[in-house]
Amino acid sequence: MKPYSNVNCSITWYLSWSPCVNCCNEILDFLERHENVNIDIHVARLYFKDSKRTHRALKELARSTQVSINVMNMEDYKDCWKNFIQGGADDDFWTVNFESEITKNCSKLCDILECISRRPSAKCSEEIVKLLGYYPRWKIQPKDFKRNYLPGQHPQVVYLLYEIRWRNGSIWRNWFSNNRNQHAEVNFLENCFSDVPPAPCSITWFLSTSPCGKCSRRILEFLRTHRNVTLEIYAAKLFRHQDIRNRQGLCNLVMNGVTIHIMNLADYSYCWKRFVAYQHGEDDYWPQNFAAYIFLNWRELGHIFLGLPPLLPY
Repeated sequence: MKPYSNVNCSITWYLSWSPCVNCCNEILDFLERHENVNIDIHVARLYFKDSKRTHRALKELARSTQVSINVMNMEDYKDCWKNFIQGGADDDFWTVNFESEITKNCSKLCDILECISRRPSAKCSEEIVKLLGYYPRWKIQPKDFKRNYLPGQHPQVVYLLYEIRWRNGSIWRNWFSNNRNQHAEVNFLENCFSDVPPAPCSITWFLSTSPCGKCSRRILEFLRTHRNVTLEIYAAKLFRHQDIRNRQGLCNLVMNGVTIHIMNLADYSYCWKRFVAYQHGEDDYWPQNFAAYIFLNWRELGHIFLGLPPLLPY
């Protein structure tokens, strides 16, 4: 690249395997030094497709505005056959059984990358588009989001949508819910952060209900052992707000640097766009009938922080 260091260009790779962790890092280092270069990567297979380290590296690579990653489709194989095979061979019938494997690899890559773009590549086959439905599989279903984030009701399931923002600019998004043994907050701390490198980051939670007293203590224990981590919480409603243990737990979180908000209409819209697998034509979510509930929960949260008696009924 030295002779053309100041020239804008686009590079296309057709790789037999997707890049490994080290290669992903090398590519990003290269692109930092060459902001005038874009790389379009097409892969035939996924390297170490079940490795979490590989997943993170590919997600980091795909988040770069200078990189596009796709699985090779039938047109890519034909192009490679015509342009790279010696001797002018025109026998391309060897790809006759590739479609099913292409579909599997594209589905797996979309899961790994969490479909960073709203739609899969325009080059994806119709079968892949039908399979993936344009939406990453990790996203929450619209009915689950609407039902559980109602500010005036308290379903048994608690959802926690999260963002982890790293110092290098990358963002991880996903969600957890409670199970028989763990609340959603503990589920996140024990299953999401257990294998995450101890790097500085900021965490944002969008909870369907605020943490209980026990979860508040567990959160503080986590933050004391992760001094380079900050936490901001947005809650759709307050969990058993008349219970003094829950009220004190929220106060303790705030006194130890955790920011707590009641979700407003803009927060609902933000979560809808980034965490919900909404259908075509439902591009936004502004539940106007929530305004009164939001205001009441916001006032109650203020009373909690000021040490005043509860305003709302249980």
